[in-house]
Amino acid sequence: QISVTFSAQQQKAANLPGTTGAQNYSSVDHSVEVRGKAANINQFIHALENLAYFVQLSTFKISTIQGQDKDSVGALSLKVFTKPATTTTTSSPTPSNTSLQ
Repeated sequence: QISVTFSAQQQKAANLPGTTGAQNYSSVDHSVEVRGKAANINQFIHALENLAYFVQLSTFKISTIQGQDKDSVGALSLKVFTKPATTTTTSSPTPSNTSLQ
């Protein structure tokens, strides 16, 4: 079991990293904190790698919490690119808490 806390902020349309062309994609920046066993955090990262969307990981830090059954904490900053954009909108950050088993 892991606990996931994240916030998201939609960004202006842009090309996918490493590409050029006229097709712009919407993207959403995410700040994610994951708590749980290191193996479960690894499974979470693997699931991100297999999303149907392009995910650009900006930062990733993991540390072990002392005195709490050796649970670990992972902090990630990432951008998820979605379908080609036709309009650009900006939304407020949306905090969320999710517990996965």
